[in-house]
Formats: sequence, C-alpha cells, structure tokens
Amino acid sequence: MLEAKDILAAALKLDTRERAHLINELPASLEGIDLGTEWEREIQHRIDDIDTGRVTPVSGALFPCRCDINDQTHDSFSGPRTKGATV
Repeated sequence: MLEAKDILAAALKLDTRERAHLINELPASLEGIDLGTEWEREIQHRIDDIDTGRVTPVSGALFPCRCDINDQTHDSFSGPRTKGATV
C-alpha cells in the first residue's frame, strides 16, 4: 500500500484541473467521519463567512480556471486556523 507522502508527491505533479478534481473528491470520502473540533470550528467559520457576505463563493466550475490564472491559490487551502494566523 502506498504511503500518504508518496500519494501527495504524485498528486502535486498533476495538472491544475486534476488537482482541483482531487480537492472535490477527497472531502466527500470523509462523509460521516469526525473531523475534530478545530476542523468543525473552521467549517462553521467558513459557512458563517458565506452567510454574512464576508466572502463571495466561487463556482466549482470556475475554480480550475482561477488556479490557472493565479497558481498561488494553494495558500488559501491551509488547514484549521490557528491562533495568530492570518488567512
């Protein structure tokens, strides 16, 4: 069986559209699994950001195009917020 680090290394070699596809598929595979308090808090924070209008959602169909334009977007996909961190 492959180790996670090997899978990650292979995934990072994929083109932008293929990486975006993985971003959509992997979370769906976790449905029903306890993600932990920090992730649940982060998820709720992001939902609140959308509900209050602090952020504007981007269509999933547009996501790969935006990655092509600005390949720096990986910085936006960090894990749960930590005290003092900025996103």
